[in-house]
Formats: sequence, C-alpha cells, structure tokens
Amino acid sequence: MTTDLFVSQHMSVLRESGIIDFFILITSSSSTPVTCLIILLTAILCVLVRQPYILIGLLISAIGSTAFTFLSKMAFQRARPIDILLQEHTYSFPSGHATISIALLR
Repeated sequence: MTTDLFVSQHMSVLRESGIIDFFILITSSSSTPVTCLIILLTAILCVLVRQPYILIGLLISAIGSTAFTFLSKMAFQRARPIDILLQEHTYSFPSGHATISIALLR
C-alpha cells in the first residue's frame, strides 16, 4: 500500500495534464464493448477463411482470461485507490484490461 500511495501522490501532478486523455483512450480501447467487437470481427474473419480452430483458441483464451480475472479479484480483494479519475466498482487487482489484452494478443 505504501507504493500505491507514492505513485498516487506523484501521478496527481498529472491530473490537470492533457496526457490523462491519452490514458483514458488507452483504457477505453480495452473496454468490454471493444473486446467483444474484436472477437466478433475475428470470428467473422475465421469463418470467411475457414479457420475455425483459430476462433476456438480465441474464445478459450478470452473466456479463460475473464474467468481468471474474476476469480483472482475475488481471491485478492485489493481495493482501488480512493483518489481516482475513473470510477470502477470492482477490485483493482489483477487488471482486467491487461489480462484481456494479453489474451487477445496471443
């Protein structure tokens, strides 16, 4: 928690900076609707090129990472920082954005 406080204090300097909009854009690119759109477009492409095994692997990866994130959040129950820019109602660790991003890249 000491590290969280240290990082939070130093990041608060950037709160009024234009860089925040950039980070919000990055965060939004891993949102649930965008992730579902990527999976849907990939599914369509897999059907068109007749590669169903790629789609099966993608679905296993996406569903597995979602389940891993949910179960890990329940196990660790790490609270989010109090002074945050975007409100979330889930625990902070592990990052769902990072987990699904890795699942989609594989």
